Amino acid sequence: MDRKIKGLYQKRGWWYYQAPMVKGHRAKAIALGTKDRSEALRIFEQLRRRDSMELRDGGLRLEVARYVEDRLRGGFHTPNTSRETARSLGKMVDLIGPGKSVAQVSRENMQEWLATMEGLSPATVKAVVGRGSAFFAWAIDQGLALDNPCRSLKTPRLIPTRAERYCTRTERDKLIEDVPAGRDDLALILWLGFFAGLRIGEIVEARVRWVDLDAGLITVENTETWTTKDKAHRRIRVSTRLSEFLGGYLERWPELPGATDRDFLLRPDKAPGKKVKSQSKQANRWRYDARRPFKRHVENCGLDWVSFHTLRHTFATLHALAGTPLTTIAREMGDDADTTFRNYIGYTRESGHSDNVD
Repeated sequence: MDRKIKGLYQKRGWWYYQAPMVKGHRAKAIALGTKDRSEALRIFEQLRRRDSMELRDGGLRLEVARYVEDRLRGGFHTPNTSRETARSLGKMVDLIGPGKSVAQVSRENMQEWLATMEGLSPATVKAVVGRGSAFFAWAIDQGLALDNPCRSLKTPRLIPTRAERYCTRTERDKLIEDVPAGRDDLALILWLGFFAGLRIGEIVEARVRWVDLDAGLITVENTETWTTKDKAHRRIRVSTRLSEFLGGYLERWPELPGATDRDFLLRPDKAPGKKVKSQSKQANRWRYDARRPFKRHVENCGLDWVSFHTLRHTFATLHALAGTPLTTIAREMGDDADTTFRNYIGYTRESGHSDNVD
């Protein structure tokens, strides 16, 4: 009879490794990819030796995992923020070396981490470094470190006004008018992005009850499975064109697959939590992944530079160009006033002063 080894178990003939719980954290079980006991024991010993270094009190990988769990459990991070934080800090751990303790991480290590971000936008670099700084601030509070090695990092300077590319009205309307027949999902994404400024995650999670055409409003709100980026509800005025589209879409909606089971506005047949595989073979973070058909559509329209974010950016830019107050744009996009001012002040109509020196 084989001796049972703690942390090594078999399921449906396949062997798995379960790391021990340390300080309340238990790592996910790892599939060893074999049904052979001898091979499983060999891999098990390798993983156990690795974890003896990485999953120890104060170990960098363990404490990053504990930090991510603590922020999510405490309500400081939304699920999306938690996933992005885990991904960013995971790359930091891989670079620095998981065998190190938090206290051993130096400013030089952080400089090396910063160097790997070359080519990313300044805003992205600042966001990633901010996640690292927040982790080390937490570690100091936990008594794991005495100093924050991210404090002295010099990140790229943000340019106050974006010169980001956006769709003209003609390009916007072409993308909408050329949607292939039967692709109501693509049409809905384009309309809600271009005319309501919704993020792709908000579009995927949108519920039928969010739309009130009598009041002319879309209300973005937290649900039982999803939280808005700023954890707050917001209302968006529905334009006449958007109201006409949504009216027709809602008439057809009860006939969509899954509409009798779920109230998702987009693809109600896709259940929350369903793991959708993307082209990169990684589990997608959205309930429904429309990246492939979206990319194919924008390429067919000769606008291959358009992304999901371009829709939201176009909404704000065209409003600013039309004279909509930046405070109104900020409120409907769910951004703070400072961010909206910094990104869109260059598109406002307050340009009469430019003729004063002619």
